[in-house]
Amino acid sequence: MAKIKLKRNTIENVLINIGIFDIPTGMFITGNRGESIINGGLDVVSGVIGPGNSYKSTIIHYMMVTAADRVKTQENPAMHTYDTEMNVKYARLKTMAQFSNNLSDDILDGDDPDWSVVTKADYSSDEWLTSYREMVNEKAKEKPIEYTAFKDPYTKEVYKNKYPSFVEIDSFTEFESSASMDMLSKSKKDNNDTATYYLRDGLFKSKFMGEQPRLTRISNTNLLITAHIGQDKDIGGSKYSRPEKDLQFMKSEMKVKGSTGKFNYLLLTAWYAHTASVLKNQATKLPEYPRKGMDTQETDLNTVKLTLLRSKSGPSGTTMELVVSQVDGILMPLSYFQFIKVNGKYGFLGNDRNYSLCLMPELSLSRTKIRDELDKNYKLQRTVEILAQLLQMEKYMSHYKGVFLCDPLELYTDIIKMGYDWDTLLNTRGWWTIDQYRGDYLPFLSVLDLLKMRLEGYHPYWLEKDKVTVKAKWKSHFEKKD
Repeated sequence: MAKIKLKRNTIENVLINIGIFDIPTGMFITGNRGESIINGGLDVVSGVIGPGNSYKSTIIHYMMVTAADRVKTQENPAMHTYDTEMNVKYARLKTMAQFSNNLSDDILDGDDPDWSVVTKADYSSDEWLTSYREMVNEKAKEKPIEYTAFKDPYTKEVYKNKYPSFVEIDSFTEFESSASMDMLSKSKKDNNDTATYYLRDGLFKSKFMGEQPRLTRISNTNLLITAHIGQDKDIGGSKYSRPEKDLQFMKSEMKVKGSTGKFNYLLLTAWYAHTASVLKNQATKLPEYPRKGMDTQETDLNTVKLTLLRSKSGPSGTTMELVVSQVDGILMPLSYFQFIKVNGKYGFLGNDRNYSLCLMPELSLSRTKIRDELDKNYKLQRTVEILAQLLQMEKYMSHYKGVFLCDPLELYTDIIKMGYDWDTLLNTRGWWTIDQYRGDYLPFLSVLDLLKMRLEGYHPYWLEKDKVTVKAKWKSHFEKKD
């Protein structure tokens, strides 16, 4: 039988884990040592759209820094921000970078920084685009490296791809070609001139977006884009007419400003940021989760809702909430905690004032203590992460119900009956990295690994058969310190 004679060299799309975004956008795959890895989080072309003051820039900065932090090997991944709105603040980016665990402290500093930042005042979109194309085409020539966590689905060997890099455009709404800008500035700005501007601008953006599926894949460049939305005014239309939706789970009257049709369907993951509000206690009027001695700014903590408008790897239409500090940026552990709290106090033990979490029942918590405890207690961070992911699996992965999923307290008690120690199990990480099995990282343990352990379907590769003794390579992470 005749076949198309093309070499099979398709590169599997591996998403980078970045927190509460992972389960809604991903699916579990089996790692090289039998572990269950969620292939979700940051895709190669991702977008965050929303109205003004909805923390779009903060969200993509968090996504990029977290992804770069988690895939770092010997050197920092290259990171770049093109700020078309010309409102980027060095001190703000520096604060976000300092919350990473593995990236160098000077990532933004020097003549050739790992995280470079330019604005439209420095380079026009045309000039920037020329440099961007040169970078991705040069990067496409680099030799791939081994991602030890995964198998290539075709060859069954260790998966290989380029070392990731990251690029932000903030925002796509103001991403304009020089020709269209010059044309508009020199015109009489009548209706015909304005229409020509939008036509040229749309063609420029459409061509850019059309290139991205290929350019990002051949170079393993993760492109993050923000865009503004606004209401579509139906001038002269029937009062009964309904404007066509840009994306299924966005209101029909909302339109992505300065975008093209290709923007809407070439984003592999698109989040809609909306309904930002101050998170404060109604009695004290101060932040709902204060920090000791630092709770005087009543508007510091905010929440922003995110709706998944488009995903090529998970179900669209899901909505969740992020906790954002105007000083510190996205607070992921606190976002996990808020998620389980507002969804029926999932995994909680005790009363409204004093409580604990069922995976760590020995630690007494309260509203005024939780933020400080999360800041200093890594095992508590893992506890809220695991509980939030269990709840997300119940909400978004119904195929696991009746098979692996169970009540979190049942998981806790059954794991103990199996002979495992929760103090050890919480001293792990739930995200994959390029060199998955390196000894200077905490060993890997996912929420699905725990569910399988309960049913004797998995045993962690870093534990001896007695289920208690940590293998020598990772033992330093578990030694008791006075």
